[in-house]
Amino acid sequence: MRLSIRRVSALTALVASLSLAGCASGPMFEAKGIDAALTPARVAKDGAVPQGAQVIWGGSIIASTNLEKGTQIEVLGYSLDGTQRPRVEEPPLGRFLILYPDYLETVDYAAGRLVTVKGRVASVREGQVGESHYRYPVVAPDGNGLYLWPKESQSSEPKVHFGIGIGIVR
Repeated sequence: MRLSIRRVSALTALVASLSLAGCASGPMFEAKGIDAALTPARVAKDGAVPQGAQVIWGGSIIASTNLEKGTQIEVLGYSLDGTQRPRVEEPPLGRFLILYPDYLETVDYAAGRLVTVKGRVASVREGQVGESHYRYPVVAPDGNGLYLWPKESQSSEPKVHFGIGIGIVR
């Protein structure tokens, strides 16, 4: 059975496309109209930040609580990389709350999981972090504006390695 060069080329292009599609991950929320300089700490501190401002924030979940109507998620915010994944290796940008209008399973949205949200700043809520007073920006997610990162993608180490030679693993 002989494969033509055209068929081999098409098969190679298909395999390459599928491989690259497997690397594309994350929510990739539309960032049009988003002020990237608007951080949770700035909103908490600056009373002049207008409610309703659109944000894309992400971070590590500290706690999640089911409420009578919806779910509250407390997040320690971090800057986002090109896939909108929180960069937990960088300094945190402050805490914020996500008020999701429906029930979310708190076992899935557990402490330590990474999340990215796109929505509007709904308010700033007074609260406590330990014994300290804290002001939490509250984000109301857009329709599908909440992305829970898979557990395996929480490592920033690459999953695919290319090379020729000998590797030693310790």
